[in-house]
Amino acid sequence: MDISKLRHVGVMGDGVTATAVRVALPRLGCQEVSLSEAEVIVISPGIPMTDAYAVPVISEVEFAFLWMKTQGTRPELIAVTGTNGKSTVVSLLGHILDCPVAGNIGDPLINFVASDRVCDRLVVELSSFQLEGCSLFRPEVAVLLPITPDHLSRHGTFSNYQAQKAKIFQQQGPEDVVVYDESRPELVSLLATGCQAQKISYFSDEMRLPAQMLGEFNRSNINAAFSVCRYLGVSETVFEERVSHFSPLPHRLEYVTELQGRRVYNDSKATNIDATRQAVLAMTWPTHLILCGEAKGEDYVPLLQEIRPQLSSLVVFGAISMAVKQACDDIGVSVEVVSDITMALSFSLNQSQSGDVILFSASGASFDQFDGYAHRGECFKSVVMGAA
Repeated sequence: MDISKLRHVGVMGDGVTATAVRVALPRLGCQEVSLSEAEVIVISPGIPMTDAYAVPVISEVEFAFLWMKTQGTRPELIAVTGTNGKSTVVSLLGHILDCPVAGNIGDPLINFVASDRVCDRLVVELSSFQLEGCSLFRPEVAVLLPITPDHLSRHGTFSNYQAQKAKIFQQQGPEDVVVYDESRPELVSLLATGCQAQKISYFSDEMRLPAQMLGEFNRSNINAAFSVCRYLGVSETVFEERVSHFSPLPHRLEYVTELQGRRVYNDSKATNIDATRQAVLAMTWPTHLILCGEAKGEDYVPLLQEIRPQLSSLVVFGAISMAVKQACDDIGVSVEVVSDITMALSFSLNQSQSGDVILFSASGASFDQFDGYAHRGECFKSVVMGAA
């Protein structure tokens, strides 16, 4: 597709991504037209892909990449996908390499096309929703983090979800690189199906975990970032020095405060079961877990069976309440169902004692009661500080 010859563009969506595309069109010499008049349609990540039109329907990431290719010179692209840890790895790389970040975190990629946002290197976070609309996207460096079931209500099956993630490396050639955790069988299997890039594997215990970050999953994130930086010529000494000054992102196993002797953590960004599993396993104290949100078609029984030995109490609110209650009843785990975040914190305080942990790790999407995971996390922190 020669994107530079397509001047009539349809845009599907009204959010941040669609707005950025609409702002970019005039500087690209394009104009927005109705979907029926369009030569190409750019679809927002929140809208499922469709084949209802006779013209190509592509994601904003694909649209931006194709325009970048027409500019002669473009930034070196480091693209990161996986189920959990994407934002942390992207932020780490941006911090260590001193370069902008874009995509699912930061600015839409289109903001770096034909604009004054000139850079030599760009780190891009890509969700399965964004990759779904890609067929030509080709980063110089792809980072494939562990893949566990998520967004099954959108993609239907885990296999289809994995297929979207695989698009990050499918257009790469022998001169490109894909970085992955060799100990993860789902990644080894996925890369065996048509990956032409050089494979750089890492193990999750190669680098030590900085004091400000908890959990083995963050050790894996650190090692993914280190593998990329080492490939790009950053020394281990420089890497460790810069990591020591990295501030973990909010709402990701974020320490809030000590409340009546209990350590309180906000992990609102845990929007799937595996993220909650990792958060609970990172705790070394008696843990009182708060769940909430909308389910994504995942089974809660395996999660509860694995974390059961570490739980001192469990409380749930929101749309997932009945699914969690049923799973708990099936395996004999005690759970309290409440109506809101304030009641959940109150229950956890009553069940806990000094020295324990209260962990808010939602496990579900946030849109049943909140505007997003960040809004949900801020609400939790506000309730906690109000009780302090």
